Amino acid sequence: MRTLTALLLLPLLAAPALAQSTSIELTDTVPGFAGLTYFDLARTIAPDLEQVDGHYEGVITTPVRNLAYADEAPIPALSVSFYRGNVVSFSSDGIEMLALMVSANAAETGTPGAAVLAIFDPAHPGSPIDIADVASDQFTGFDDPSTVSLGNEEDGLIVSSSHFNSSQGYRMSAVIALVDGKLTEMTEVFTLNENYCGIRREQLHSIAPLISDSDDRWHPFVVTVTEVTTVGVTDCDPMPVAMTGTRAVAATFSWSAESGRYEPDSTALDDLNAETEARF
Repeated sequence: MRTLTALLLLPLLAAPALAQSTSIELTDTVPGFAGLTYFDLARTIAPDLEQVDGHYEGVITTPVRNLAYADEAPIPALSVSFYRGNVVSFSSDGIEMLALMVSANAAETGTPGAAVLAIFDPAHPGSPIDIADVASDQFTGFDDPSTVSLGNEEDGLIVSSSHFNSSQGYRMSAVIALVDGKLTEMTEVFTLNENYCGIRREQLHSIAPLISDSDDRWHPFVVTVTEVTTVGVTDCDPMPVAMTGTRAVAATFSWSAESGRYEPDSTALDDLNAETEARF
C-alpha cells in the first residue's frame, strides 16, 4: 500500500494564471472541433469505454505510471469508472493542449484513490500525447486556478490530492508539465489543516510565476505556504501550545537542466513540512 508522503508573496510575483477546470459530459463537443466529442478522446485511452447505468466504464490498455510514486511499476491495465470528466486547456511549447482527468479504480493501484490524466493535442486527436495516474491520496482534482505560467509558451497544471479525518485535513499539490512529451512532476507542496481543542490552524498554498524577460523555455516560480492560527475557548487539559497569528514560508523554484526539473532555492518548505509532520 502506498502512503502519502509529505513534504509573503514576494514583490516581484506576476499575477497567477486564472485557468480553471471545467466539468464536462463526455457527450459534449470539444470546442472548436465540430463532431469531436470528449467521448471520442476518452476512447483513445480506453477503447472499450461504454456507458453503464449512467456512468462510464472501461479499461486503459496501455501501462499507466503514477507520477507521485515514480519508483513503482506501471499498472499494465487500469479500469476507469466515472460519471463526468474534468478538462483544462493549457500551453506546452506554444501549442494549445487539452488535459482530461477521469477517475480510475484505486483497488488496482494500491492507493487510496486513482485519477488518470490524459493530454491531447486537439488538432491531432487520434491518440493522447501521454497519460499518467496523478493521484497521491483519496480525492484528486485540478486546483483553482488549475495552471501556472512556467514560461513564455509553457503552462504547468496544478493537481491536488487530499483526505481528511475528524480533526485534520491533508493535501498534496503538484505542478505537472509536459517535458519532451512526458507528463513530469515539477514539484509538490504539502499542507495541513487542523481543528481541535479550540485551535484552528489552516495552511494555504499559492503557486505564482516570477516576472521574467528571459528567452529560456522554463521560468522561475514561487511556492508560498501561509499558515493562519486562531485559538478559541477550550476545555482541553492540558491545553496544547499554540498562539494566534499568521506566518508565510516561501521558496523560489528554478529550472535545473541537470535534474530535468525545478529545484528550490532553500529548504524553507521542507523545514515547514518537517514541523507539520510532527503534528500528525
